[in-house]
Amino acid sequence: VGVENVLEGIIASKEQGLVNVNIGSHLIEGISDLDTGAQVSACIRPEEVTLAITQSSTSARNTFSGTITSMASTGPLVRVAIDCGFPLVALITTRSAEELKLKRGMEVCASFKATGVHIVKG
Repeated sequence: VGVENVLEGIIASKEQGLVNVNIGSHLIEGISDLDTGAQVSACIRPEEVTLAITQSSTSARNTFSGTITSMASTGPLVRVAIDCGFPLVALITTRSAEELKLKRGMEVCASFKATGVHIVKG
C-alpha cells in the first residue's frame, strides 16, 4: 500500500503552516512550509481516506462528496475509487464496505485529515 492519490495543484493560501492547495475547482488543506503560489503535489495514502454515507461533523479538514466509480476487493480490504471532481481512492475494510452497503454509482462522503496530506514541491 502506497500513495495512490497524487493530486497536482497550487498553494492558494497559507496560515500558520496550514495550506490550501487549489486542485481544479477544489481546495485541499494540508501541512506545508512552502509558500503561496508554489506548484505542488498533494499526496494522500488511500488508507487515510474515510468514507461515510452522509456528511458528519469530524476533525477532518477535508470532506468531499463524490460518486463511487469502481470497487475492487483484495481479501480483507476493498479499494474504492471515487470521483469527487478529482479522482480519489480509499482503502477500507471489507466489513466497512458491507456495513455501508457500498456499490458502484453510489454517492458517498470522503474525508481525510490535513495531517494525512503530504505536500511535495512539484
